[in-house]
Amino acid sequence: EITGGGESETVEGVAAANKALQEGAEEVVISAIPESETVTTILIPGQETDEQSLSIAIESISYENEISIEDASSTTGDNPIKTLNLTLPEEAVAKLNIDLPNTTVYINGKIADLQATTAEHTLIVNEGASITNLTINGGNVRLHKNATIGSLTNATGGVIYLILEADATTSIAETENIKIVSAAEYDLRQAIADGGSYTLT
Repeated sequence: EITGGGESETVEGVAAANKALQEGAEEVVISAIPESETVTTILIPGQETDEQSLSIAIESISYENEISIEDASSTTGDNPIKTLNLTLPEEAVAKLNIDLPNTTVYINGKIADLQATTAEHTLIVNEGASITNLTINGGNVRLHKNATIGSLTNATGGVIYLILEADATTSIAETENIKIVSAAEYDLRQAIADGGSYTLT
């Protein structure tokens, strides 16, 4: 279990990142992931509360590395992280698998191939971020202004939503299992489904 403390650490490699996270770091900068790296899974530890967030920045990664980020809270019975802010390099060369079914994940930077399982609300592609090939295995995806997705595959077996924030655009075509909606419309639907109220602004 991680109790936090706001610590920030800069490390090299996945094994060192896991050690920093386990020791309570809330911000981890991975300066590089060498091609020779033998540990390829970043494990997100269980948290003291269900409201905690983490920030991970990967400054350099080779396409030879296929890195996974997974929820390790189930092994300890603690709370999964609520939000993960993930910053990737500006060169879209990385392959990444995210398996965080109870976490909202924010993507910054660029990535070539991303497979993602997140909470229903959701994978968020921040302003200026770019994903060349995105596969959704769980959750939905929310796109901000000037963010791009080259191709989108729904591997959930159901319907997913591509949610467009104000001024966001996309070249992705709507299909039977990929629905494109505005953020205002999606948030209104969710508020109604949750039995609450929502005011359009």
